[in-house]
Amino acid sequence: MLTRETVEIDRFEQFEKFDSVLRVLGEVLVDHLERTFKDILHDRWHLVFHKALQDVSNNLDSSHRTRLAERYGHRGFSLHEAW
Repeated sequence: MLTRETVEIDRFEQFEKFDSVLRVLGEVLVDHLERTFKDILHDRWHLVFHKALQDVSNNLDSSHRTRLAERYGHRGFSLHEAW
């Protein structure tokens, strides 16, 4: 026979289980958001860096390009190789 005390203990145990599930879901959500934020920053940094290298490459005059091509061979100079 169920007593009021037994029902209250059962409800409390169910609440504890539910609370622990919510805690784990919260931790997973926070971890996911942190990783997503880091990936966004990482991708943005590479995009900005790549754009800066393109701008430098576009601003080199032909004599610089010729010297760099001679230095690295006539195989199609890439500014990334110079770094």
